[in-house]
This record gives sequence, structure tokens and C-alpha cells, in this order.
Amino acid sequence: GERELTAPLRGGSWEAAAVLLGDVLALDTDPEAGYHADTGDALLVDAEAPVTWASPLTLRADRPRPGPPETDAAADVDVDEHERTPDRTTEDADATP
Repeated sequence: GERELTAPLRGGSWEAAAVLLGDVLALDTDPEAGYHADTGDALLVDAEAPVTWASPLTLRADRPRPGPPETDAAADVDVDEHERTPDRTTEDADATP
């Protein structure tokens, strides 16, 4: 999903806009959060508003959440450390030495 944040960004005080922008950018930079911030190139100016200029801001929840790292258990085994033995068949296992 996505949420358009331009109106809330422009509708409050400069302090509130700074907090909102900081929070959104923090989510964007955290790979575990699963969010992406899109800032537009436009410059929106309103001399009568508390926040006189801003750029469009959208927050999207579209990044996949990272799962556990994939590991190859076989890559962790040092083959030279372990003695290799030939595969034994069931017939071999039943034979008496």
C-alpha cells in the first residue's frame, strides 16, 4: 500500500513537518522496516501556509521484509577435517567381518 503524505507535511507547523519527514526518511533507510519514501521533484509553494514550501511525499509499504539469511550448511563443513568413508550398502552392513 501507499500513503500520500504531502497534505500532512504541509498542513502543520515547520516543526511537525520536520518530525514527519525525519520519521519517513528513517523508515526508508531501514531495510528491515519494509517501507520506501518517494519524494517528488516539484516545489509546492504557499506563502499563506505554515509550511510555505515543500515537495510531494509518498510512503509505500512495498519492500519485502528480509527473512533469515540463506546458508548452505555444506559450505560450513571443512571436508579435509573429516575422514571420508565409502558408502556402505545394506548388504555390507549385514555382513559379518
